[in-house]
Amino acid sequence: MIGADRLESDIKLIYAVASNCLVNQHMNVNRNARILADERLVEVLIVQDQFLTPTARFADLVLPDTTYLERHDVMSMLDRPISEYDGPVDSVRIPVVPPKGDCKPFQEVLEQPGVGTVTKALP
Repeated sequence: MIGADRLESDIKLIYAVASNCLVNQHMNVNRNARILADERLVEVLIVQDQFLTPTARFADLVLPDTTYLERHDVMSMLDRPISEYDGPVDSVRIPVVPPKGDCKPFQEVLEQPGVGTVTKALP
């Protein structure tokens, strides 16, 4: 592939959490869809979400995600989740209901034994 159709670097893995960002958050939706559909450009796409989004439809693996009512969360002043408690925040959310079924917060999924092993074994 050459020109605008070629990515600047080969992408082995994308792990997208709780958003439809790969399809509807960019200006050229059709180009993003072509990239996600082409295994030469993105080898593995893992999506963890509450819904089967258009991005999830391209995924090699879809994992169920918790809602904001089912997980601890820290919200920044921009109303975006942040990963550390040491910055300026507006609120700390505490779960009010347990997760349903096999849902786990993405933070717990990343902490599972073997996650590093699996990602290292990807082609």
